[in-house]
Amino acid sequence: MTRLTPQDVAPIPSELGVLEERVAASTGIGLLELACEAMEVDPDHYRKAAAGMHAMVIPMTAGRGVIRGFSEAVRTVVEHLGLKGSVSEHPDARGLEEAFRRRAHLLLFADDHCFVCVNTRTGGVVENSEATGRIFARALARMKTQTDRESGKEARRCLVLGGGPVGESAARALLEWGFVVGIHDVNEERLEAVWGRLNRWFPGAVAKVSSLDRAAARYPAILDATPAAGILSERNLAPGVVVSAPGVPPGVTAGARRMLGRRFYHDALPSGVAAMVVGAVASVLGGLRP
Repeated sequence: MTRLTPQDVAPIPSELGVLEERVAASTGIGLLELACEAMEVDPDHYRKAAAGMHAMVIPMTAGRGVIRGFSEAVRTVVEHLGLKGSVSEHPDARGLEEAFRRRAHLLLFADDHCFVCVNTRTGGVVENSEATGRIFARALARMKTQTDRESGKEARRCLVLGGGPVGESAARALLEWGFVVGIHDVNEERLEAVWGRLNRWFPGAVAKVSSLDRAAARYPAILDATPAAGILSERNLAPGVVVSAPGVPPGVTAGARRMLGRRFYHDALPSGVAAMVVGAVASVLGGLRP
């Protein structure tokens, strides 16, 4: 899991309205609706289940410690999704004790390696990498549908950059939704492993991509789940391509972002949190994905 910085999270509470505008411009729907699509939850059912729920964010000091502003950023996203949100007064075990004592319905906490949302009523657990992969894949699928409609051509092919947990989750979701996927990772051993798992689930629909420069220009959709900056530029992107980038920092250069406009989807935290919360709330409905 990429460790965010205080600079990454500081703008989030004040910019959720701007984010909603960007989400709508790129995907045609709002953040909550996008999260519901990603996690396969009916939005009306989510709203009914979420009514009156309390979600508590618990800071964790393990590893490199608490990221300044992270807990407040998560809390504001939770409240943006219609839940009551709070941050525990104490971190770690005392924070967990406080959350259970206050009968919080959802607990959100993270260390250097894992970020989870737990539903205390059902035992449902949603991990950030899985949720982030799915919501950025859903944004990509929606952008691709729009460009296909505008061009009159359909090309359900996507290149996924990064074979880590987010990239694998995104690739699996795209394959479920009918895409043919190429997957690239600079680590050949990791690439072989993730390709093997995906190919067992979706035989013949997954290709290993060894050279990014040669492949990027051939794909009409790219999901960048790497922390590598500047790997996608105007030079190696196909005309009309759509790019969804959960990676921090995004691998798309500033010039390429200007070129892409609304065909580029990225944020540092809110989308993943939205999908986590929707998935955890949905466990009340028996709709939590395995």
